[in-house]
Amino acid sequence: MMQKVMLIGNGGDKTTLAYQLAALYDLPLYEIDALQFQPGWVATPEAELRQILEQIQQSERWLIDGFGPWD
Repeated sequence: MMQKVMLIGNGGDKTTLAYQLAALYDLPLYEIDALQFQPGWVATPEAELRQILEQIQQSERWLIDGFGPWD
């Protein structure tokens, strides 16, 4: 059973697929755009974003939709 999934790539239905897979495998879904940007497309401070992503990565199960900082 899938426990950790990351969907990355160009624009075009990734989020739709992410919602379907998250439901099918009962995985918590994390949309990177929603983490990287606050309302009004204000960037989340980098240190805060890295802390959030680290917490997600260390959890046992997740589905990540999108791609965060390059490194």
